Amino acid sequence: MAGLAVAVGLPFLMKSPALAQEESSRVLRLRETRDCGSCSLREARLRDAYLRGAYLRNADLRNADLRGADLKDAYLQGADLRGADLRDADLRGADLRGVRLDGANLTGTRIDTNTQLAAEWCQAWELINTPNITPDAMTANQALAIPCWSETAHDARAADEFAMVLPSGVNLSHTNLENLTLDEDSDLEGANLSSANLSGSVLNNANLQDADLAFANLQDVTLYGVNFEDADLSAADLSGSILIEGNFEDAILDHANLERTLLNSANLEDASLRYANLTDSILVDANLEDADLFGANLGRANFTRATLEDANVRAVRLNSSTVFFNADLRGTDLGGANLQGVDLGTANLVRVDLSGATLRNANLQGTQLQRADLVETDLSGSDLSYLDLTGVDLQGANLAGANLSHAILHRVNLEGANLQGADLTHVDLAGSNLREANLERANLTNADLQGADLQEANLLGATLEGIQFDRTNLCSVILPSGIPYPSCD
Repeated sequence: MAGLAVAVGLPFLMKSPALAQEESSRVLRLRETRDCGSCSLREARLRDAYLRGAYLRNADLRNADLRGADLKDAYLQGADLRGADLRDADLRGADLRGVRLDGANLTGTRIDTNTQLAAEWCQAWELINTPNITPDAMTANQALAIPCWSETAHDARAADEFAMVLPSGVNLSHTNLENLTLDEDSDLEGANLSSANLSGSVLNNANLQDADLAFANLQDVTLYGVNFEDADLSAADLSGSILIEGNFEDAILDHANLERTLLNSANLEDASLRYANLTDSILVDANLEDADLFGANLGRANFTRATLEDANVRAVRLNSSTVFFNADLRGTDLGGANLQGVDLGTANLVRVDLSGATLRNANLQGTQLQRADLVETDLSGSDLSYLDLTGVDLQGANLAGANLSHAILHRVNLEGANLQGADLTHVDLAGSNLREANLERANLTNADLQGADLQEANLLGATLEGIQFDRTNLCSVILPSGIPYPSCD
């Protein structure tokens, strides 16, 4: 092949003399060798360069600026063009077999039927440069007009059985991929799909690990079993999508719209969902262990049997239709949360921080609350009957009108708690701290208060039939009749 003639554009000439001389020498050395295996043009500024017919086999052109470059008939077999900017470059007739184009920008790039390029990259080129033609809308004649396509792909198009196969690392940012259908198990690891339109697409079992899908439109997409591990889906719109059994481990979904999504059995371990919208979503059997849900909207979401152990659920928004039935919430922080009327039936709330939370009329039947923090929690009107609350901290809690019959509150801290009108029949309060608690009109029939501390508690109008008072501290207690018990000073 003839020696390489180089004509560079203005950006190249604007470099400092030292840098320009260095880069010029790197390009000019291509004249002296036919195998560019050792030639490095990494991050070179070759905008509008004249490289027609250049012998660039195995060249290192990573992150090079090749915008508008003339690479017609160039021999680039095995070249590394990862991250290169090839916008408006002329690659007609170029040999691009075995090139690496992960993350390269192919917008406006020119190819023809003589360009030798892997079929999957031809398809990527088509998607990037014909944004108004989607796979479902393309006719057989339009498909045949796409450069460098294999006969197999043409036949599949004509038979209306075509499914896209795309290379990993492809740069499809801002591309219209509406109603795209990918072959199952397609590998798009590291692909740039930021702000792309994938609405209505089918990507079952695709590998999108480390992919950039920030601000992407993924409305009503079918994504059974897709791997999104470490992917960036921040502010993406996934509303109405099917994400069943998807893997979102360590993925970023901050501010994402997940309204009405199906996330059954999905893996969201260590995922970040800060301020995400999960309204009306179904997360039955999903794994959200150690996930960050700070400020997320969980209104009417269904977390039945989901695992949220040690998840960050501070400042989440819920309503009475949010379901945590039989969910694992061990170690979560729900301090200050509004859980009024929420279904927490049979949920595991061991070690949960519910301090200052509102649980009025919530369903707590069958829940496990051992060692939970319920300091100043509003549990008024709640049904806590038969629950084991051993070791729970209920200091200052509001339990007015609550049903605690047959509950186990052995050695529980109820100092200053409001138990007005509460049902405490057959409750085990042995060894508990009830100092300054308000038990006015509470029903303590057959309650066990052995060894309990009721100093300065208010028992005005309380029912005390069948109570066991052995070793109970009643100093300064206001008795049911209103008469204070003697001081122990």
